[in-house]
Amino acid sequence: MLDMLCLGNEPALQNTKSLFPLVWERATEDLKKTSGIKYLQLSINPDIDESLDKGSRVRLLDFLIKVNGIQYIPDAARAVLFRNAAKQLAKAKDTSYGWSSEVTAAATLEQLGPSVPSICFEEVYQEILAVWCGNYWGRSGAYALLQTFIDRLNTDQIRSLVSMFRRNTRVRDELHQTKPKARGIELLNALRERVTIASHVSEVDSAIKSLKEM
Repeated sequence: MLDMLCLGNEPALQNTKSLFPLVWERATEDLKKTSGIKYLQLSINPDIDESLDKGSRVRLLDFLIKVNGIQYIPDAARAVLFRNAAKQLAKAKDTSYGWSSEVTAAATLEQLGPSVPSICFEEVYQEILAVWCGNYWGRSGAYALLQTFIDRLNTDQIRSLVSMFRRNTRVRDELHQTKPKARGIELLNALRERVTIASHVSEVDSAIKSLKEM
């Protein structure tokens, strides 16, 4: 199935697109990882693409998005995808009257899922937080599309996120404004409920205090 998808020959391609998602549901974790490794190989060396249209990598990416399989792509190649998506979100955030563009960029990021590699965690989440908190005038509906990136944070990631509110210039850029500051504090209070150890709670409290003093 994977080989037929990559080759892209008709009518096998259409049959594969119909059947492969069903096969994917029954595949082992090792087999699913094979698809991610194949994507990495095509990214590193496009010359191994044996399809006539040289579209194997794009077809495979489309499929992995469709089956929520982006997490099976190794970190190095996955980080490229997330960095590109974060750059588009940043561009939209910095565009005047760009709220509709924010929604589009956030939808693209949402399609990748929340499996952000640690090597690009801050690059991605600084843009998520910038959109989440918004600006003087308010915020777009993009934040709702990014909710899953907040919901899936583990304790270590929450601590990293909390730290960003204190030291990341991109995150703090507009937090001196009343509305963004209020949303930042609201998010930190929600994250505070998700940590248990006293020192971790104290970190959140320090971040909230830092915002209030801006």
